[in-house]
Amino acid sequence: MAATFLLDHVVLLVRNLFQASWDFGALGFNVLYGGEHPGQGTHNALIPFRDGSYIELIAALDSAGKPASALERVQRWPRRGEGLIDFALAPDDLRAAIAGASSRSLEVAGPVPGGRVRPDGVPLSWELGLTDGFDLPFLCADITPRSLRVPGGLATEHSNGALGILAVRVRVPDLDAATRRYSALLGFAPGPAGNDFTVGSAHIALEPSYAPNGDSGPISVALSAQPGSSAGPLSFELAHGAAIELDV
Repeated sequence: MAATFLLDHVVLLVRNLFQASWDFGALGFNVLYGGEHPGQGTHNALIPFRDGSYIELIAALDSAGKPASALERVQRWPRRGEGLIDFALAPDDLRAAIAGASSRSLEVAGPVPGGRVRPDGVPLSWELGLTDGFDLPFLCADITPRSLRVPGGLATEHSNGALGILAVRVRVPDLDAATRRYSALLGFAPGPAGNDFTVGSAHIALEPSYAPNGDSGPISVALSAQPGSSAGPLSFELAHGAAIELDV
């Protein structure tokens, strides 16, 4: 049986996790400290939503466990400054998703073990499927219950009215090639626009990169919000270089 997917989270790299958490709080989000990733030199905070997705704020730690000033200590991502750097899909069956992609000539590394220790000492574990470029998301599947990793209930209540991740725009170096790669990863063809894919309630829209270096990765996120909320883009400065907007 083919795997099915939901949008799990988007990743936002920041220099100082505690300052970023404060700033996102000022934007009307409920931000929760997530804890440290053992052996990875990073720690994170989460902005969870009612639809089960979340925004991950991630920053480097120095060897003493204090916030590091240089982002170069984060090894997975080769860049650079603050902002959106990656996003993850949650397959209902990680091994089936990896095997399915391989059968369609797209190699996904994994399962690769991952984990985090919550502030209350509870260890979390998951497995990853790692794609070979940032035009594609990575895959994340929980081993410990997902409810331990992604808080629900009151944690998903935000004063700005945000409810969930509605859409992610992704810059790709070659639109046709990226569309084929997404089809291979997901196991289905794009939507009517020819360069868009729907996973659960979220929409992934691809657009070509016109940069000389063919930069790729997520470039903006649209969040659904309660009626009566203030729609529009959030402060780019307070969002630490991430283009995020509320869509009512």
